[in-house]
Amino acid sequence: MREAFRKKNQVLNRVYANVLNKPVLIPQSDVTSLGSAIFAALAAGAFPRLEKAQEALCPKYRVIEPDAKAAKVYEELYGCIVSCILDSGKTIAPLLPLAAFCRACATSPLQPEETHEPEESARRGVASQS
Repeated sequence: MREAFRKKNQVLNRVYANVLNKPVLIPQSDVTSLGSAIFAALAAGAFPRLEKAQEALCPKYRVIEPDAKAAKVYEELYGCIVSCILDSGKTIAPLLPLAAFCRACATSPLQPEETHEPEESARRGVASQS
């Protein structure tokens, strides 16, 4: 994914923060080759330690904090998907429609002792029309 797109896409960065439940740091300038430049400066002896090179060379950034409520929803969805995959004993296609696959989890709180059986259409990778 292109860096300019990541820096400008507020929705995507908010999703990253919420899914990971961690702050996302968005640099204010280009950082494409920054890691290489930092280690080259260290190798040349321009800085005594990595931290000093980072302080001197890294651009300022803005922080996108996760929303606690949204992060909790993503955490519950993740638990549901893991439960469904483990209960089925099968490998699930990565692009399987989330809503169709995990319909049982969407209507009830997550209960580790419950088995969440995916619908037949979800097993085939087809979203239901209901």
